[in-house]
Amino acid sequence: MNAYCLVQITRLHLQTNPRFCLTFICMNYQILEHSNNNRHWIMAFYGYGQQAKVYHRLANLCKGRVGFIVIDLPYHETKQAPSKEDFASFIADLMKRYAIEKITGISYSIGSRYNLILAELMPASMVQLILIAPDGVSINFWNRVSTSTWLGQSLFHYLMYHQAFYIKLLTLFHTIHLLPSALYTFSKWHVRNPESSRLVYQTWMQMKHMIPDLKKINQQQQLFSFPIKAYFGNKDVIIKPQTSHKLKKEIPATDIFLIDKGHDLLNEELFPIIASYI
Repeated sequence: MNAYCLVQITRLHLQTNPRFCLTFICMNYQILEHSNNNRHWIMAFYGYGQQAKVYHRLANLCKGRVGFIVIDLPYHETKQAPSKEDFASFIADLMKRYAIEKITGISYSIGSRYNLILAELMPASMVQLILIAPDGVSINFWNRVSTSTWLGQSLFHYLMYHQAFYIKLLTLFHTIHLLPSALYTFSKWHVRNPESSRLVYQTWMQMKHMIPDLKKINQQQQLFSFPIKAYFGNKDVIIKPQTSHKLKKEIPATDIFLIDKGHDLLNEELFPIIASYI
């Protein structure tokens, strides 16, 4: 297993993030490791508010075996939210650009929506799927209403662009015990200033069509036989551990792992385990 290389990290920080655009989708990506004559790459997706650097340690553990590319979340605002098919076309063209034939998809939290959609629409390219505290298994009711209805979008826009008022609402719900402390802290941090709250709005709206079809993924998994591993925190209040039951029911071949932690599972304790699967 390769050691953590500080020289490599320094080099990566100096790289400019490439941007790749199609008609309705424009996303940044970062290559953490190039592949040496190996057309199997890891394609990784991080969680909300994170950056590609969260995968540096894992990239170094996998160095020399596979290429490693991280797709950034779509924080920009466009007139039309991309469809799942737009995203799949983007990935297909990106794979052609770097001669990628096979993918191990690794994802955390909201980034898992993209990972699951890869398995849904591009199953022949999948080597395996590794999901960490995955969003997209059960779509939150408020997320669906806020992004899919005119009234919900209008209210969501108002709250995110009136951040101080929204924080007062969060505090009220927490005070009358309608909002658990951990979820209150999590929600408040993501709208800590006007820029942060606008980013929440833009990201949710850009991802409103990114809803995986678990039944179709199950069919694709049976047809192409790619393994799926999913990690959940049994103290997670964001992606609750009960979500694992639905994932197992919808995709029975999934290997479920429960960890005695909260939502923050993407860390160096888990990376050596993941690297052993590559």
